[in-house]
Amino acid sequence: MSKKTPTQAVKKFLIEQGYEVGIVEHWNAFAKIRQDLFHFVDLIAVHPISGKILYAQVTSAANMAARVKKIQAITTGVPQVLANFNGELTRLLVMGYRKKTKSKPADILIVDMRDKLEYPTLQVTDKVDKFCLI
Repeated sequence: MSKKTPTQAVKKFLIEQGYEVGIVEHWNAFAKIRQDLFHFVDLIAVHPISGKILYAQVTSAANMAARVKKIQAITTGVPQVLANFNGELTRLLVMGYRKKTKSKPADILIVDMRDKLEYPTLQVTDKVDKFCLI
Protein backbone atom coordinates (compact mmCIF):
# COMPACT_ATOMS: atom_id res chain seq x y z
CA MET A 1 0.00 0.00 0.00
CA SER A 2 1.49 3.34 -0.99
CA LYS A 3 1.68 6.22 1.45
CA LYS A 4 -0.46 9.30 0.94
CA THR A 5 1.68 12.27 -0.08
CA PRO A 6 0.99 15.80 1.19
CA THR A 7 -0.02 16.81 -2.35
CA GLN A 8 -2.54 13.97 -2.61
CA ALA A 9 -3.97 14.78 0.83
CA VAL A 10 -4.34 18.51 0.12
CA LYS A 11 -5.83 17.86 -3.32
CA LYS A 12 -8.43 15.55 -1.78
CA PHE A 13 -9.19 18.14 0.92
CA LEU A 14 -9.70 20.92 -1.65
CA ILE A 15 -11.92 18.71 -3.84
CA GLU A 16 -14.03 17.98 -0.77
CA GLN A 17 -14.39 21.76 -0.31
CA GLY A 18 -15.82 22.02 -3.84
CA TYR A 19 -12.71 23.14 -5.73
CA GLU A 20 -11.49 21.96 -9.12
CA VAL A 21 -7.81 21.17 -8.52
CA GLY A 22 -4.83 20.86 -10.83
CA ILE A 23 -1.33 19.74 -9.89
CA VAL A 24 1.18 22.11 -11.49
CA GLU A 25 4.42 20.70 -10.11
CA HIS A 26 6.19 18.04 -12.12
CA TRP A 27 9.21 15.78 -12.01
CA ASN A 28 12.09 16.96 -14.19
CA ALA A 29 13.82 13.68 -15.05
CA PHE A 30 16.81 15.43 -16.65
CA ALA A 31 17.60 17.52 -13.56
CA LYS A 32 16.22 14.87 -11.18
CA ILE A 33 14.19 17.43 -9.21
CA ARG A 34 10.57 18.41 -8.66
CA GLN A 35 9.73 21.73 -10.28
CA ASP A 36 6.94 24.01 -9.10
CA LEU A 37 5.06 26.58 -11.13
CA PHE A 38 6.76 29.97 -10.50
CA HIS A 39 9.14 28.05 -8.14
CA PHE A 40 6.51 27.84 -5.39
CA VAL A 41 3.08 26.69 -6.64
CA ASP A 42 2.24 22.97 -6.39
CA LEU A 43 -1.54 23.13 -6.82
CA ILE A 44 -4.00 25.56 -8.35
CA ALA A 45 -7.59 25.26 -7.18
CA VAL A 46 -10.60 27.11 -8.61
CA HIS A 47 -13.99 27.16 -6.95
CA PRO A 48 -16.64 26.94 -9.72
CA ILE A 49 -19.31 28.86 -7.78
CA SER A 50 -17.41 31.57 -5.88
CA GLY A 51 -14.66 31.99 -8.48
CA LYS A 52 -12.03 31.90 -5.73
CA ILE A 53 -8.56 30.83 -6.93
CA LEU A 54 -6.04 29.23 -4.58
CA TYR A 55 -2.36 28.86 -5.38
CA ALA A 56 -0.91 26.34 -2.93
CA GLN A 57 2.60 25.42 -1.87
CA VAL A 58 2.13 21.96 -0.36
CA THR A 59 4.41 20.33 2.19
CA SER A 60 4.39 18.34 5.39
CA ALA A 61 3.24 20.24 8.48
CA ALA A 62 6.78 20.09 9.88
CA ASN A 63 8.21 21.94 6.84
CA MET A 64 5.68 24.77 6.63
CA ALA A 65 7.94 27.44 8.18
CA ALA A 66 10.68 26.61 5.67
CA ARG A 67 8.22 26.92 2.77
CA VAL A 68 7.00 30.31 4.01
CA LYS A 69 10.63 31.50 4.11
CA LYS A 70 11.24 30.01 0.65
CA ILE A 71 8.37 31.99 -0.86
CA GLN A 72 9.45 35.18 0.91
CA ALA A 73 12.96 34.77 -0.51
CA ILE A 74 12.03 34.01 -4.13
CA THR A 75 12.50 36.79 -6.65
CA THR A 76 12.18 34.96 -10.00
CA GLY A 77 8.58 34.49 -11.06
CA VAL A 78 7.01 36.07 -8.01
CA PRO A 79 6.64 39.69 -9.24
CA GLN A 80 4.66 38.55 -12.29
CA VAL A 81 2.02 36.82 -10.20
CA LEU A 82 2.02 38.52 -6.79
CA ALA A 83 -0.17 41.39 -7.88
CA ASN A 84 -2.97 38.86 -8.38
CA PHE A 85 -2.72 37.53 -4.82
CA ASN A 86 -4.08 40.59 -3.03
CA GLY A 87 -7.61 40.40 -4.42
CA GLU A 88 -10.52 38.99 -2.47
CA LEU A 89 -10.87 36.00 -4.79
CA THR A 90 -7.25 34.94 -4.98
CA ARG A 91 -5.03 33.45 -2.28
CA LEU A 92 -1.50 32.12 -2.02
CA LEU A 93 -1.42 29.46 0.68
CA VAL A 94 1.15 27.21 2.28
CA MET A 95 -0.70 24.01 3.12
CA GLY A 96 0.84 21.38 5.35
CA TYR A 97 -0.36 17.82 5.80
CA ARG A 98 0.01 16.18 9.20
CA LYS A 99 -0.39 12.41 9.17
CA LYS A 100 -2.64 10.57 11.58
CA THR A 101 -1.06 9.43 14.82
CA LYS A 102 -2.45 7.32 17.65
CA SER A 103 -3.57 10.45 19.51
CA LYS A 104 -4.46 12.83 16.65
CA PRO A 105 -6.37 12.57 13.38
CA ALA A 106 -4.75 13.56 10.09
CA ASP A 107 -5.27 17.21 9.26
CA ILE A 108 -4.34 20.06 6.93
CA LEU A 109 -2.69 23.20 8.32
CA ILE A 110 -2.98 26.42 6.31
CA VAL A 111 -0.92 29.64 6.25
CA ASP A 112 -2.31 32.49 4.14
CA MET A 113 0.69 34.32 2.66
CA ARG A 114 -1.34 37.54 2.39
CA ASP A 115 0.06 38.73 5.72
CA LYS A 116 3.58 37.50 5.02
CA LEU A 117 4.39 39.22 1.71
CA GLU A 118 4.59 42.75 0.45
CA TYR A 119 2.53 42.95 -2.71
CA PRO A 120 3.57 45.08 -5.66
CA THR A 121 1.01 47.42 -7.15
CA LEU A 122 -0.01 47.63 -10.79
CA GLN A 123 0.20 50.86 -12.71
CA VAL A 124 -0.56 51.68 -16.35
CA THR A 125 2.32 53.38 -18.12
CA ASP A 126 1.78 55.85 -20.96
CA LYS A 127 4.57 54.51 -23.20
CA VAL A 128 3.82 50.79 -23.09
CA ASP A 129 0.03 50.84 -22.60
CA LYS A 130 0.06 47.68 -20.52
CA PHE A 131 0.27 46.77 -16.86
CA CYS A 132 3.71 47.04 -15.32
CA LEU A 133 4.81 46.18 -11.82
CA ILE A 134 6.13 49.02 -9.73
